[in-house]
Amino acid sequence: MTRVLIGLDSSPQSAHAGRVAHRLFGDSAEYLAISVASDPAIAVGPGRPWGSVYPWYGGGPDIVSEDPEQVRARAESTAAEAAARAQVPAAATVGEVGDPVAGILAAAEEHAVDVIVVGSEGKGWWGRLLDGSVSESLVRKADTPVLVVKEAEDADGGEGVAVEGVGAARGFGDS
Repeated sequence: MTRVLIGLDSSPQSAHAGRVAHRLFGDSAEYLAISVASDPAIAVGPGRPWGSVYPWYGGGPDIVSEDPEQVRARAESTAAEAAARAQVPAAATVGEVGDPVAGILAAAEEHAVDVIVVGSEGKGWWGRLLDGSVSESLVRKADTPVLVVKEAEDADGGEGVAVEGVGAARGFGDS
């Protein structure tokens, strides 16, 4: 049985990636949906809700932090909702907190998945330069094949799928 890890959030791109994964791997695959929330700790300068620059006058920064377990639970709930929206059947869910690439790679290793599926945000080169790209980082760092699903319309009105990563294209399309 193929084990498929799908990176999901509330975006239309991730829902599309979930639907494409289900269409490609079918009902017999085992699906694991993951959502990774960013670390909730924020430093705020005293008396300034928008923050302060160094040096902090009148004392150090206030650390506003949410309970990491609550953030993790919310990420797991996001994964469950996104899996349902993407119509991924019987997906187990995982919620992580921190760096999305590290969280997805750790879950892939822990659950011994066969393939990682993520949606593409369609950032231009400038956006990738400033923010980086989760899908590109996964393709570079993962030992597991990575399927990057790009939402695109071709001339026939069909959907486009990009296959990237180590060994990801092996057997793809062999029917």
